[in-house]
Amino acid sequence: TQLLPHVRVLLREPHTDANSLLSALRATEVWTSDQLTTWHNSTLLLPLALHPARSTDIRQRIAATSIDSVPPNWLNPAVAQYISRHALYS
Repeated sequence: TQLLPHVRVLLREPHTDANSLLSALRATEVWTSDQLTTWHNSTLLLPLALHPARSTDIRQRIAATSIDSVPPNWLNPAVAQYISRHALYS
């Protein structure tokens, strides 16, 4: 038997469990049933608290106003400096 690498998954709404995510992936019709079964069998759900901010939220805030509109606890200060220095997302 071949050992599968484990896929680590941090779930977010609206997918609060592996079966919900699997159903959504199946609905895309991108993968075969066998591929999804293999994925599902190699998935590890990590019990970590997720940060409320999504990268899309951060990029949208910066694009709409500035880096100053992003709450300080959403970005590492070095990342915020890099974004500002290179005028990313603006």
